[in-house]
Amino acid sequence: MDRRRFFLAASAAVGAAAGLGSAAQAQQQNLACNCVLYARSRVRSIPFGLHTQADKARIINDYAPAVGRVAVHSYNHVSVVNRVEYIRERNGSMTVMVTIGEANYRACQIGTRRDTPARLELVGYFRP
Repeated sequence: MDRRRFFLAASAAVGAAAGLGSAAQAQQQNLACNCVLYARSRVRSIPFGLHTQADKARIINDYAPAVGRVAVHSYNHVSVVNRVEYIRERNGSMTVMVTIGEANYRACQIGTRRDTPARLELVGYFRP
């Protein structure tokens, strides 16, 4: 059994024992409470060992948003890029809007946000 499967199985068993219900519910709860586990559930090739902001910064291999990339935030958080939009402003400039899917931005919840990379505090991306 590889490390990922062992970790997910062990986490699910602990959650089930703690009264969270079935192993599937416990696994979903673990995803919601850990941004890296959530990102790995969507992008399988994300490296292991992403505990600190420095660990997350080391996986950056691109600086342009694209659907399916893992976004690294400036505050020890990762998310997955769901959509990228280029909006032409009236003055002719372009604004990039990024929609991200993430876990644990709000405590133990999975959600989405849409804003500019700067306002989302994105510092780079992991391109699988």
